[in-house]
Amino acid sequence: MVCSLAGDLDMHTCPQAQVAFWRAAESRPRVVCVDMREVTFCGSAALNLLLGVQALAEHEVPLAVVAPSRQVERLLDLTDADQLFRVYPRHELAVDDGRRRPAATCRCGHRAGGQAHSVPSARSSWNRS
Repeated sequence: MVCSLAGDLDMHTCPQAQVAFWRAAESRPRVVCVDMREVTFCGSAALNLLLGVQALAEHEVPLAVVAPSRQVERLLDLTDADQLFRVYPRHELAVDDGRRRPAATCRCGHRAGGQAHSVPSARSSWNRS
């Protein structure tokens, strides 16, 4: 599952991305890739969002940060959050890595898989990988 984010990620736009992340995680894909190459601003709200999704990922669905823009790289570096995320230059590498890992299972035992979800925001788009 690939989520491409673009533009500003701040306290006004992060709630839409959060809804999309949770919908994607419900389908239990092997990995949720967050493509951030077109993010022009990444504030503390975005960092909190990524950290929250990462916390879920540790137990349910892995999160991969893909092609972070210079602004995103700088924020992750300054906060040492770059040590917490799997970062890939392309989503294909993250998906391949996810395929080599065991499928995630939810608490009730369902394995990864499912359908793509639509996103209620023009700022994000989801693609099934």
